[in-house]
Amino acid sequence: TFGGFNLGNFTGTAVLDGNTIHDTGGHGIWAQTSGGGLILSDNTLYDIGGRGIQIDAAAVSVTITGNEISNAAGYAAIVVDTGATGATINNNNLHHNDGGGAAINAQTAAFDNNIIAFNGYGVEMGAAGASFALHYNQIYGNDPYSTACALYGVCHDGLSVYDGVADADRNWWGAVSGPGPVGPGAGDGISLNVNYTYWCTNAGCTAFAPNAIVSPNTANSPYMPWANVFEWTGVPNGTSYILQVYNAAD
Repeated sequence: TFGGFNLGNFTGTAVLDGNTIHDTGGHGIWAQTSGGGLILSDNTLYDIGGRGIQIDAAAVSVTITGNEISNAAGYAAIVVDTGATGATINNNNLHHNDGGGAAINAQTAAFDNNIIAFNGYGVEMGAAGASFALHYNQIYGNDPYSTACALYGVCHDGLSVYDGVADADRNWWGAVSGPGPVGPGAGDGISLNVNYTYWCTNAGCTAFAPNAIVSPNTANSPYMPWANVFEWTGVPNGTSYILQVYNAAD
């Protein structure tokens, strides 16, 4: 087939849930317009000739959750065009796609708990001056030499940003040492303007680095000395460190 679902001239609410879409010549799901009530959930898409999920500029506040997309030949598994603000992209598994995992060109409402692995690139954020927040995602094994991503000149194998700011702490980058090459570690790469600390030191994001040291409760004895003992070897490639001690009430 040429495409899977084409939601053209759509202005109401709709739920597209639990479908299997494969072997298309075009996009798997294409939302051209939306009244802000479109939910794309728990769909499985593979062997897609175009983009897995394409969200056009007029489709705002779309929820994309629980989908698995693999072997999409287009620009990315999920593409959110400029103008399609307010998208929620959570709990998706985007893997082994020829292009990227996700190309986000508009401010998102949330981008959490996604697996983005073994794609041409990981996440590309192209909304000029926008602030993005990405947390508890697994971003690893993406190709740092993807030609699709290299067109923008700022793409590493994990995150790409233009002149905005990304709050990308609490993500797993495929290495205990964290992301690189702007970051300190051997994991998937990030570019400038990406806040990556603290990062997850395992895929489940149950532990983080660098280590945060919390003082004991001294409510019953405000003059009790701080008895914490810790050993810290620092962050790879770090040259100087600051230990900050302060009152949590300040």
